[in-house]
Amino acid sequence: MKTNDDSRAEEALTDIVVELQKIADRLDELVLDAVRTAVSQGSTKRSEADKKLTKCRSQILRVIRLLNDADDDLPF
Repeated sequence: MKTNDDSRAEEALTDIVVELQKIADRLDELVLDAVRTAVSQGSTKRSEADKKLTKCRSQILRVIRLLNDADDDLPF
């Protein structure tokens, strides 16, 4: 049986996942901006900014997956 504390914990976890998804979306926009800038400057290779931002976004998406998978393992 779930308690109020359990419900609050679940809600907090959901809020964190939503916030992380927003951050991943913002990073995605920055990646696209970096690509557009590089292309407009005639570059044919990925910029370091693009690579770093893409890596950060990937790691955040990994955390989201871990948190979503952890739902079954958490005691609430």
